[in-house]
Amino acid sequence: MRAAMLALGVLLFAPGAQAGPWEDFIGVGVTFLRAGEFAAAEKNFGEALEEAETFGTGDMRIGATLDYLAQVYVGQKEFAKAEKAMLKSIEIWDKGLTPEHPAYGFVAERQTVLADIHSMQERYADAERLLRRALNMLFSIYGPGHPEMAAPLDSYAELLRKTGRETEAEQMEKRANNLRPMFTAPAQDPDPPEIPPGP
Repeated sequence: MRAAMLALGVLLFAPGAQAGPWEDFIGVGVTFLRAGEFAAAEKNFGEALEEAETFGTGDMRIGATLDYLAQVYVGQKEFAKAEKAMLKSIEIWDKGLTPEHPAYGFVAERQTVLADIHSMQERYADAERLLRRALNMLFSIYGPGHPEMAAPLDSYAELLRKTGRETEAEQMEKRANNLRPMFTAPAQDPDPPEIPPGP
C-alpha cells in the first residue's frame, strides 16, 4: 500500500511539525513491537491512545494507534482484542477519509488486515467477504492492474489454499506476482482480478 501510506504519512506527520508526546509514544512502541516485546509495546501504544484521544473522538491518530495495538494483540494471539481494535480503526479511517483522498486505499488495506485476523481464527467466510470488499475498493480507487492490489491478492491466495481451493489460489498468486514489477514497469494486468464467488 505504498501510495496510500505516503499520503497517510503526510496526513499524520505534517512536514515541519514539532513532534509531541503522541509521536514519541508511537516511536518507542514501534521499536518494542519490532523487537517482539509486546507488553512494552502495548504500554506505549496505550499511552499514545490516551494522548490521541485528547485531539477529538474522530482524530485519525486514534485510528493509527489502534492499528498498532491490533498488531500487538495479534502477536499476543489475543485475536478478539485485535479484531475490536481494527474494527474501530476502520470506522475512524472510513469517516475521516473520502474515496477521493489519496490515502483512502489505506481503508481497504485495513480490511485486508482484519481479514487476516479472521483467517487466523479460522473464520474463513468472514475473511473472504472482507478480502473481496478490499479488492473491489482498490479496483475502484486505483483502476485495473495497480500494484496496491498485490497484498490482498496474496492474502486471498493464502485463504483459498487454507480452504482447499489450490487451483484458485495459484491463479490469485500469479495475479499478485504479475503486479509486483509494476512499481518500476508498465502495467501487466489490465483486467480486474477474477474473484471466486463468495460464500
